[in-house]
Amino acid sequence: MRILPQERKWFTPIGLAATNSHGTPITVAVTSWEASFDKGATWKTSRDDGGNPGWLIAGSAYPGTGDSAGAIVADAVLAADTTVTVLIRLRDTPETTINDELTITTY
Repeated sequence: MRILPQERKWFTPIGLAATNSHGTPITVAVTSWEASFDKGATWKTSRDDGGNPGWLIAGSAYPGTGDSAGAIVADAVLAADTTVTVLIRLRDTPETTINDELTITTY
């Protein structure tokens, strides 16, 4: 995903899935995921973005002139000119990182 400094976008990785210890797929609520945008220092619970887990991401200059931040606060504000590796895990099993290959690049 790419985001400009004055943008705000939903980060919604499609197809997140979890399995039990036997490899059997399990149903996970949309809001049962957590993501870290700072190498695991902090974790943000997912929100429902059209039936998928999502996090609202903002560039470092949002809101800018003419923007209205509205009532929804971003889950992460990313510095300009960086690439962030997003870590995703299940909230009920925080010792397990489900995905660590997703990146967000800011310009």
